[in-house]
Amino acid sequence: MAATIALAGGFGCGGEPKKPAPFTALTVTRAFVVLPAGESPAALYATITNGTAVADTLVAVELAGARAMLHGPMPDMAMLDALPVAPGATERLGPGGRHGMVTGFTGHARGDSLAVTFRFTRVGAVVVKARVIGYADVDTAAPPVR
Repeated sequence: MAATIALAGGFGCGGEPKKPAPFTALTVTRAFVVLPAGESPAALYATITNGTAVADTLVAVELAGARAMLHGPMPDMAMLDALPVAPGATERLGPGGRHGMVTGFTGHARGDSLAVTFRFTRVGAVVVKARVIGYADVDTAAPPVR
């Protein structure tokens, strides 16, 4: 009987109703690393959605054994120190637009997946699995930013 009471207590029976968690969803989805051509850096693409009422800023992207940098859109592709993400906004890292460049990306093959950490000033680290794709897959996996 004691186990049943403890178990029921763990689910909040008989207590105060649970308050819903505040809406704080900042998500990173559709993350891809494009295999480099020859000695070129790999490209990193992702979709960042700030479903909160507060702005946040992407300040770093990290992959084990490699160095990732944020770049602006073509044609100059200037390095970016940060990427602001407004409340309710979606920002894409994709072909032709802002994107990540990854140097030292070795030992991976098409179809692999790896952990990528996106660091934000407010929510901190968001870790996602990025799929490794080839250039032939880019149009279907990460269409160009418009």
